Amino acid sequence: MRAELLTIGDELLIGQTTNTNAAWLGRRLSRLGVR
Repeated sequence: MRAELLTIGDELLIGQTTNTNAAWLGRRLSRLGVR
């Protein structure tokens, strides 16, 4: 199974804020075998 994650927001794009939710979700999906 494949998945894509889309994050938006100027603060994310310029590196002002770290998207910890995306990192957590990526690890979780990877453990489940999702690419």
